[in-house]
Amino acid sequence: LCDFKNKRTPAKREYTSIRNYFTQCILYSIAHNETYGTNIQSCIILMCTPNLIFQKFEIEGQEFKDLQKEALERVENYHQLISEST
Repeated sequence: LCDFKNKRTPAKREYTSIRNYFTQCILYSIAHNETYGTNIQSCIILMCTPNLIFQKFEIEGQEFKDLQKEALERVENYHQLISEST
């Protein structure tokens, strides 16, 4: 799955924003897999700054699986918080 982003300045893989982009992309892949019966197992974030600095961040393999598990835990925690507040 590929997601395109723009950013004012170049980013580093360890930035929280990049990790959040990975989480978003992984959740999109889960939704696509569930809806269309696909088996997406990698994500690419393509980013460009206004002054045309291009960056590519890719996750696959075990990193993808680990982040997928983490993303699903975040969704579960969100639903748990919502149910506790009602």
